[in-house]
Parts: sequence; structure tokens; C-alpha cells
Amino acid sequence: MAFAFFGPSRAEVDQVAHDLIVAHGLGAYEEAIRLSEIVSLHPHSARQSKLYRLAAGRIEHSFAMAREKLREKQLADPRVLNLVGRLNAHELEGQASVVH
Repeated sequence: MAFAFFGPSRAEVDQVAHDLIVAHGLGAYEEAIRLSEIVSLHPHSARQSKLYRLAAGRIEHSFAMAREKLREKQLADPRVLNLVGRLNAHELEGQASVVH
């Protein structure tokens, strides 16, 4: 158990981030920020406020990693590459018709 003056542990931050993601989905980051602001209004709440700010950062990092993995997965799927290729070809055709 971490002492209050040392701040929240990584496990505690990860647990709060997980709970917020489960409860609020894509709105978890905004909820963590909102909670840190609400908690900061109370005396002796610096540790809780820091916990929610750290959880917000962890949530943001987690979502960025998920977006990157999804992007990599989509690029590895030949159906997606075919679709992207057709969309790019369509855009190029549209640009060519505007130039002429």
C-alpha cells in the first residue's frame, strides 16, 4: 500500500483506468478529467486528484495503443487494402476530371 505523500501506485492507477473504461467506454478519459476536477475542490484530496489525472493519462495511452493495433490489423487485411486502393483510385479519377 502506497503512502498518501508518495501518490497512487501504478496498480491503483491501472485499476481506476480499467474501471472507468468499463463504466464509461470512449468517454472514460473525459470522466477521469471531470473526477479529478471535482475531487480537487475538496480539502486533503490531492492524492485522489492525482490518481484520476494519472488514470486519464493511462486511458489516453491505452486508447492510442488500441487505435494503432486496429490500424495495423486493418492494413494487414487484404480486403481493407483493396477497399483503400479503390477509394484512392476513385479520388484520383475525381481529381483528374476536375483538372480537365
